[in-house]
Amino acid sequence: MAIMIIGGVSIRVFHLLPEFFIAFFYTGLGAALALAGLAFLQNYLKERRKSDEKSNE
Repeated sequence: MAIMIIGGVSIRVFHLLPEFFIAFFYTGLGAALALAGLAFLQNYLKERRKSDEKSNE
């Protein structure tokens, strides 16, 4: 993980990639993380409803 952080910081500091690419990458990464968070929330709520239904039986 540290290598990835150092690599990312180095790319930005030394301007190894154009700003457009970095912005596009961050947008894609943010969208993917947001969708993953929504999927986890949906699964959590589904499992919670199942456990509530079992406890009410």
